[in-house]
Amino acid sequence: MRVKNLKGPWQAVTILVHRLSEIDTPAFHQFLDQAVASFEQNLKNFRMRPEDVMPWKVNGERWHLSEKGFPIGRRIAWDRSILPYLLDLVRDVEPEVQVNWNARDCISFRVPGSSRTWAQWRTKQANGLDCRFLGKKGQFNLSQIEEFGHHPCIRSDRKDGDVLCFEFREQRDIPPQEWKEFLRQQLAGFREAFGNGS
Repeated sequence: MRVKNLKGPWQAVTILVHRLSEIDTPAFHQFLDQAVASFEQNLKNFRMRPEDVMPWKVNGERWHLSEKGFPIGRRIAWDRSILPYLLDLVRDVEPEVQVNWNARDCISFRVPGSSRTWAQWRTKQANGLDCRFLGKKGQFNLSQIEEFGHHPCIRSDRKDGDVLCFEFREQRDIPPQEWKEFLRQQLAGFREAFGNGS
């Protein structure tokens, strides 16, 4: 038997057979089944668009929780354990939150009762976990959010609402009880401004 690697995912396997009894075995039949399945899978992959097989599309949550995808050569300045920690806090406040993991460098959140995106977190920034929440215009001022993260800010340049921006690097940037109370208030304002009935 000879095996030759070809371009792409293909291999050429050449088998020289002298008698039927050499290949009429359970092992050879299993080999053929595996070869046919592999061939069919390769054909299926060729029909897919390249973006359909990107790691963030295939692995979703695992991709965003991994060390891959950060800018090359840059030191990651934040503790990666804060992403699952923050996700748990959000789910404590809104158990039915839907997380979209399909983008390369960010995740987005939707909540029942609104067709708008509530939050977007950039998970592949080197300097920190960048979390942004869309909310009711004028609901918060800087003194109400200054205890959370590094350099929190409020972008009020949108007509429909404010965007609250946070950068987190360590768990101590997020006092859990205060953060959950803030999220409850912020989410109530979001639903008031962007709920399906508004």
